[in-house]
Amino acid sequence: LGKFNLSKEKFWTLFMSGRDWRKEIALMLAYQQLAGNFYFTRGFLVREALNGINMAQLRSFVLRTFRPDNALLVIKGKLNPYLVLGMIEKDLPPPEPRPAQPRREPVQVNPGRKVFILNVDTPDPPTVYWFDVAPPAAADAFLPYAIGNFSLFGFPGGRIYHAQRNRFAMEGYKVDTETIHLRDFTLFCNYVRLNYGDLEDFLLLVDQERKKFAVRPVERKEYLDALNYYVGHALVRTGSPDSDLQSVIDSFHAQVARQEAPRVGPELFQEVSHAQVLQAIDEQMGANHRNNGRERGIVVLVGDADQILNSLKSLKTEALELSLD
Repeated sequence: LGKFNLSKEKFWTLFMSGRDWRKEIALMLAYQQLAGNFYFTRGFLVREALNGINMAQLRSFVLRTFRPDNALLVIKGKLNPYLVLGMIEKDLPPPEPRPAQPRREPVQVNPGRKVFILNVDTPDPPTVYWFDVAPPAAADAFLPYAIGNFSLFGFPGGRIYHAQRNRFAMEGYKVDTETIHLRDFTLFCNYVRLNYGDLEDFLLLVDQERKKFAVRPVERKEYLDALNYYVGHALVRTGSPDSDLQSVIDSFHAQVARQEAPRVGPELFQEVSHAQVLQAIDEQMGANHRNNGRERGIVVLVGDADQILNSLKSLKTEALELSLD
């Protein structure tokens, strides 16, 4: 029992060392606002839940989970496939058929614009999380949306870095983007740490550049730059012994987590035309979207709530006070 408790302490230390609480809570809040519930495949582990795990629960989990039918076996190298397959069939029993999963109704997404504040008692500068919704990764329309998001936020060629007639400059700031692939839709999490005095200027800048897509659609150079970026990240580096297996591993993990793995390959990029990108951006940020009358995107501001509210003059927010200690 002592070793079991010690292992939980070591796990929590490792877990916390690479954990971004602010992003996790912002992500869950965005999902709740978009889908109307707090279901999220990654889960949210707190210390109390870890302390409540006992030996019987751990043993049951291990016996139920670590089984041949739950494993991914990848064999790479110079081999005789018939001999290897025979050995596998001899030594590993065939997996039992999985029970049919009940058909789940797709999540109804409400992408209307809202701005939230998460109050955190910290001396660190505030962080802005801007969430946008796109089709699921397996859909043909996903990559056009991704190209549009890159055209806006991608460093260093994104529009927010080259905005004219705006007193706020992005010099010294860089927006990072994390793409969360869910079964029913994709979330683009664009985030940046700013000074308090720059919060509202940054939000107004992003909103201004989004609106400009209605009058100045994605240009061909922006389209090619974004496409080259995604092609470069999807190419297999044959010099690395493990990189060509990553797409197989990602696909397996996505199935286990009930997420959608993005399709990659030259044929996918050949299918994405400039016209498709223009149509997707028109629906997301352009004239067609303007006709629907409501801005999109969930914005979460994390930091000292008083300083954030003092820096916001024209934005309506919903203040939420959460302890991240």
